Amino acid sequence: MEYIDGSRGAKDAREGPDRGRTASPPRNVMLSRSVIIRRLWAVGGVVAVLQSTAYAGGLQSAASREAEARDALYNLDFDAAEAEFQALTGQEPDNPRYWNLLASSIWLRIVFEQEKMNLDAYSDSASTRDDADDLVTPEREDRLRGVLARAIAAAEAILEADPEDREALYALGIAHGSLASFEATVKRAYFDANSAARSAREHHMRLLEIDPSYNDARITIGAYDYTVGALPLVLRALIGLFGIRGDKEAGIEQLEYAAELGARGAVNAKVVLIVVYNREEQFEKALALLEELHAAYPRNFLFELEQASVYRRMEAWDRAVAVYDSVLAKVRSGGDGYDRLEPEAVLYRKAETHVDGMDNAAALETFRELLASPETTEALEARARLWMGKIHDSAGERPLAVAEYERVLALDAPDDVRDEAGRYVRRPFQD
Repeated sequence: MEYIDGSRGAKDAREGPDRGRTASPPRNVMLSRSVIIRRLWAVGGVVAVLQSTAYAGGLQSAASREAEARDALYNLDFDAAEAEFQALTGQEPDNPRYWNLLASSIWLRIVFEQEKMNLDAYSDSASTRDDADDLVTPEREDRLRGVLARAIAAAEAILEADPEDREALYALGIAHGSLASFEATVKRAYFDANSAARSAREHHMRLLEIDPSYNDARITIGAYDYTVGALPLVLRALIGLFGIRGDKEAGIEQLEYAAELGARGAVNAKVVLIVVYNREEQFEKALALLEELHAAYPRNFLFELEQASVYRRMEAWDRAVAVYDSVLAKVRSGGDGYDRLEPEAVLYRKAETHVDGMDNAAALETFRELLASPETTEALEARARLWMGKIHDSAGERPLAVAEYERVLALDAPDDVRDEAGRYVRRPFQD
């Protein structure tokens, strides 16, 4: 399956505060209110999934196996990570840590295959698919829910005996946070997502009351507070009637404390801060974190692809293109981890960047390189040809434009692409 976000998946598939040239074709970057809400809840939820991978460092038992599995997960080696975490649940079935780790491997694979794991997908300008929930099978959903239920049950059993058990409180918050992420980004059940997210925040607030030095718990709190605080004013006022409140600045502060002082969750705090910094247009901060994380996890090509996305937001088109060229070189040389990434969608993003930078000649050249690949899917070809038609129309080359639109209509193209091509056959595209 092709990913328009620049990836195509595997070829196999200190104590902080305690407060809660021719003008390029225009882009429609206005999002529906539901999309804004979904992406903001995703900011708050993705941290819970990633944070569960940080929970594994507390005990000596099986520490090396956990560390290897967590490293595999951060490097997008989902099969290896899931198999190891599954084995650990069999070894200690009453340990909520292992159930959370297993859930994290299942969930991150889902969001990766949904094309939502690219951090760009959580920003307002991203172009994610609204039908991505169709890619989650009932079997996989049931498995994820079942694993999270085991994590919650195991943590609650420990807390029944000792209500102040720190690790159980942490695990319980992580499990609810993971559930919130799934409900928001896949099921779009926003009230259910909020309920789970609030539970996660409450458990971690309780944990900080018991142990204010447990800075990893600040990640969930910070993500929740930022998520709610970043909603439009009208929505914040509406949900405030139900006692739901947040504070963007306080949320960022909590996340920054966790990134600097977290014992096991610093990496996860940095991942969420990348999303937050992009939304707040603090691009240099986002780039610094991306470079740091990619150096630590070089097999994770998403960190490098996200650098290009940040440069695009900065309108640093040449630098974005240079990053895409770097990624393509690694893919074609079979670079470690990059052999799982198909080049065609990277070429598509590179071509789009040329369009954004109004270098239409370079855009056409890159689109033609994409079309020359026998691995290019019809859906991706259709999107490329639609752009090519728009570029030709912008240059006053109507016959060439119509030819491209008609080629789109002859392909098995997504409905939105076919509809747009059909309109431009009848009426020229206008900048």
